[in-house]
Amino acid sequence: MVGINALDARWLHEGAADENQYQEFLTRRQAGEPVHRILGWREFWGMKFYLSPETLEPRPDSETMIEVLLKETPDKNFQFRILDMGTGTGCLLLAALKEFPNATGIGIDQSADAIATAEKNAIENNLAARAKFLQLDWHDTDRLCALGTFDIILCNPPYIPTHNIEDLQSEVRQHDPMRALDGGPDGLAPYRIIAPHLAHLLKRTAIALFEFGHDQATDIQDIMSSHHYQTSPAYQDLGGNDRVIIVSNKNS
Repeated sequence: MVGINALDARWLHEGAADENQYQEFLTRRQAGEPVHRILGWREFWGMKFYLSPETLEPRPDSETMIEVLLKETPDKNFQFRILDMGTGTGCLLLAALKEFPNATGIGIDQSADAIATAEKNAIENNLAARAKFLQLDWHDTDRLCALGTFDIILCNPPYIPTHNIEDLQSEVRQHDPMRALDGGPDGLAPYRIIAPHLAHLLKRTAIALFEFGHDQATDIQDIMSSHHYQTSPAYQDLGGNDRVIIVSNKNS
């Protein structure tokens, strides 16, 4: 059984349609289900994002991606073309489109459930006219290349090493989709898959932003450098942990 603190209780009470549903919500919370899974949505970058079984719950640390993007791309009015690889709820792409009013973007995910959820979130946040979502696997080189080139790529891939999954908090391990957590034996498999594709996806002066685990910066920089990309120092999240790097073409 999980104890229910005052903040959780308030969230659940405000989200319940009536007292019966509130009691149902409390029971689910006591059984260990996360508050925002119960409510079915979570806020990210001041926006509302619906959740579904195959989407990762957006978390504040990932807002570092948007903060870094804004710092590195001061021209907010440019007509950027943005790609979000592993879009999930669509939170990264839609937050970026909110900040860049003339930008358009594509979010890709291998999950049909995630794509449907991202489309719903684009409508919820009045961004559907500038966002497109496609069910597409990173391994599908031909379809990836057919998307064209982009000014900005955003990617928060699975990066938890397989052997560390069992050590995650039960709320994460039992309720976030495993495919969005498990990054293979060392947590770096997605970066190795994506790196060769960047040559076909990045415009000459484009940037790609990657989120990663707190101790993976050097390994990811090495992977990207082996494909002849330039990498930035790591940017830190709210907790002071390394969280984001920028990848770009050399001499861009």
